[in-house]
Amino acid sequence: MDLLYTAPVKAVLTALVTTLVPFLTYVVFLSYTPTADKKSPEFTPNTVPLVGSWGFLTQKWAF
Repeated sequence: MDLLYTAPVKAVLTALVTTLVPFLTYVVFLSYTPTADKKSPEFTPNTVPLVGSWGFLTQKWAF
């Protein structure tokens, strides 16, 4: 049982968990498809995460 708590093994397990948790969270985030009403307009393909529609920020006078 002490083999799992040696410094190199503990470092590898910590690195593995630290890498896999954000990666799996990102995959789940990308695979999520929000449900929308059939009458609602289509989603815009021109989006940037955390910023929203890039065209709205760069071409405000066109709206």
